[in-house]
Amino acid sequence: MTLHQPIPQVPLSQPAPMYLKQAPLSDSECDVTDAWNERNDPENEEGAIVTAFFEHSHDHGQTQATMIGLAIEEDGLTLFYTAYGALAMLGAQAAYRIEQVHGETLQ
Repeated sequence: MTLHQPIPQVPLSQPAPMYLKQAPLSDSECDVTDAWNERNDPENEEGAIVTAFFEHSHDHGQTQATMIGLAIEEDGLTLFYTAYGALAMLGAQAAYRIEQVHGETLQ
């Protein structure tokens, strides 16, 4: 038995799941509010607090951090997104950069 809840298989005729009911079980987490503001709220008018959740793996002595979820807290409401949702909200380039930077901090 693993600590992580597997994401159920989704038929190709249905879109990938975007939301989670709660924060995913993760190996680490990191505040990514700055990356969120760069893409979605440059003036920081929303005042959102954004947290990314990561799963770790080890490859040739290097620790890799893979984003498995995202939490966006705004006005007392917190929404949780899957990895697919995080890609949609942040963009692939920002998500990749966040994974790289967080992975480097784990070394």
